[in-house]
Amino acid sequence: MGPMVSLTQMPVLECSADASAVVEGQVGVIRAKGVSPAGRPLRYSFAANAGQVEVKENVALLKTQGVGARTIMVTCMVRDDGGRATSKVVVVSVRSPAAVPIAPLQRYGGELRPPIAVRPTQVESGHVTQKR
Repeated sequence: MGPMVSLTQMPVLECSADASAVVEGQVGVIRAKGVSPAGRPLRYSFAANAGQVEVKENVALLKTQGVGARTIMVTCMVRDDGGRATSKVVVVSVRSPAAVPIAPLQRYGGELRPPIAVRPTQVESGHVTQKR
């Protein structure tokens, strides 16, 4: 068996998402902050169960294009040069983008066309005016 490692020498890790929910197609930002009680140099890594993760030092960009509405678990890990590691999981909810309402086609002179946009009007002192 290898040498015993004291838990006080294990790196300490904090990991959080800038936003707990994003709309599909947006990028979620995950930040990790590690401390080595032994003063050892640290390296960060990230993994997710969906989407793509791009790592820049202690920050991960979670790309959510095409994942659908779901919950994504991002694992943050910090490891010192002695192989001691700590990990935490952050959850990011991905929502579907809001559907854009589409106006139904209407018949104009026997043809199907989109509805005509009409500005609202108001009556002032007996005169009809268009709002701008």
